[in-house]
Amino acid sequence: MKKKLVFIGNYGNRNIGDDAILHVLSRRYQKKFPDYKQYVFARYYPNDIRRISIATPLDLSLKSIFWVLCNCDVIVIGGGGIFSGYTGPKAKFIPFLGIVSKILGKKVIYESIGLYSTADYFQRYSVLLSMLLADEISVRDIASLQSVIPIMKLKKIKLVADPGYSIRPISIKQVKEILRKEDIKISNHKVIGISVKRGKNNTTNAKIIFELVKVINWIVAKRNYTVLLIPFCNDRIQYTEKDLEFSLEILSKIKKQSCIFCLKNYYTPQEIAGVLKLCDVFVGMRYHSLVFAYTLGIPLIPISYEEKCMDFVKKHHYPYIEADSFTYKDINVEIKNFLDINE
Repeated sequence: MKKKLVFIGNYGNRNIGDDAILHVLSRRYQKKFPDYKQYVFARYYPNDIRRISIATPLDLSLKSIFWVLCNCDVIVIGGGGIFSGYTGPKAKFIPFLGIVSKILGKKVIYESIGLYSTADYFQRYSVLLSMLLADEISVRDIASLQSVIPIMKLKKIKLVADPGYSIRPISIKQVKEILRKEDIKISNHKVIGISVKRGKNNTTNAKIIFELVKVINWIVAKRNYTVLLIPFCNDRIQYTEKDLEFSLEILSKIKKQSCIFCLKNYYTPQEIAGVLKLCDVFVGMRYHSLVFAYTLGIPLIPISYEEKCMDFVKKHHYPYIEADSFTYKDINVEIKNFLDINE
């Protein structure tokens, strides 16, 4: 009988970054454990899992958890920023699943994990306790490495690149088909891509809308410029993860609607990367939107909303623009520099 491996993370949730991680890890672990059958816990969209990996989706039920504990030989926790101030209630039980798995004799791997100081005290230390029992541990950035300092004398911990850096885009022919289906007409315009997310603070969210509307109205008032809103997450439930809804709210406030478009359907990470390649400049908030743009060599203006984004900005030497306090002028100056706009 084939041995079994299961991935545990924020998968099947229409988060492009997490889907990118699963896509890469599924291939990576196919090479590492070639004779193992892969499974993955999927929150809502099992068909998405089948499009991006070779893993069989499992529902998030006690029955599935019990099946995994009885039948799976390798438990892979991660990757991505699972443990932060944005962690959902169910994800807080992941460390304990790792502990129980190890007690039952499973191989437990923490893979490319993001663990941040914004996570509450109980969550951080439950992860550290679980890591003490794990067989392998890797973290994806310096901020996460600093979070695991308390156990570094006891455990070997690797610093690795986020799996999202390995995503490759689809062909331009395939991208054009996506644009056709979405009725997006770019012509020969320069394209400014934007990816936004809500925070927990409604005052900050209102400010983000206010400032970005100013930026977009300034862009579309010029000839031969198009704005493309590219949502990186569309969660069913969590308010802060409804990027499409937030993007459409911004779009509704733009004066010149003929020069602004928004991707409305779900696409795989490779498809999103292909669309991103159309951009002459990209303004991003979500961590993996920054990773994709950087990897593709697109001029990038990051807006930092959390520790992981700040870590990215420091690592790659971008100007620091904070979601809580930026103004439209901060973005306009960077766009002018990239596109050599004189006013």
